Amino acid sequence: MRSTNSKSANVATMRNLMKNAAASGATMIFFPEVASYMSVSSADTISNADSVDGPTVQQLREEARISNIWLSSCLHEKSDNGDSDHRVYNSQLMINPKGDVVSLYRKIHLFDISIPDKGISLMESRSIRPGNQYVTCTDTPVGNVGLATCYDMRFPEMTVKLREMGASLLTFPSAFTVPTGKAHWHTLLRARAIESQCFVVAAAQVGQHNEKRQSYGHSLVVSPWGEVLYDGGGYSSEGFDETTQELDFVGFVEIDLALVDEVRTKMPIAAHRESANKVVEEKIL
Repeated sequence: MRSTNSKSANVATMRNLMKNAAASGATMIFFPEVASYMSVSSADTISNADSVDGPTVQQLREEARISNIWLSSCLHEKSDNGDSDHRVYNSQLMINPKGDVVSLYRKIHLFDISIPDKGISLMESRSIRPGNQYVTCTDTPVGNVGLATCYDMRFPEMTVKLREMGASLLTFPSAFTVPTGKAHWHTLLRARAIESQCFVVAAAQVGQHNEKRQSYGHSLVVSPWGEVLYDGGGYSSEGFDETTQELDFVGFVEIDLALVDEVRTKMPIAAHRESANKVVEEKIL
């Protein structure tokens, strides 16, 4: 997707994509980070945040029921903690075909970077307060899903923990910058899949959102063996790198959970990790 600061237009696009996905036989759809609203400033992020029971989520829940489809979607969630911190959460919701919100994850690792000599300053913590809990969602059509968001992918200890919590698929909805995307996007996501032996689904924002924001794109699905099963293509100043010029579309991949068991049986790294940890603990004691 290429979300903008028109919430109504973004949600309409999301509903159309859900319809298209369901009509083509999909049982689950994954949206990128902040799909419902791409802000232009920290203040804009805070002022346009939604509550989980607000109208934006209500529309997505309604469409889930109509289209009979699961979805993973992200939004800036209003924070009501009774304190003076007015920042909001960068949240990922899992919604089932009944329209129920069955899981809620609040992004833990926040993207703060400042390079003054290059005029770069992206400080997510100015508007976002971090979450503090790892979350999985069971009983989905693609197994137990471990929820993580964008910058979380740089922290492999989180991936390992989600695997230990039973995840067979990890989702990383993202709005990656173009420079970091070119350097690290494919490498990081393949690494997270290989080390966890999980499928990885990373729906990505793409294109020019406003005068300040441009996203790398390349929505990916990676197998537990680290093979890229789908790449949605990316964005450059000239437009899409691929043949299509469309910026809001659905890509399809079949998730075969038997591959998770096969890879884990052939390469039992979880057992090896547990054994190694015991040796280290005994040595420390």
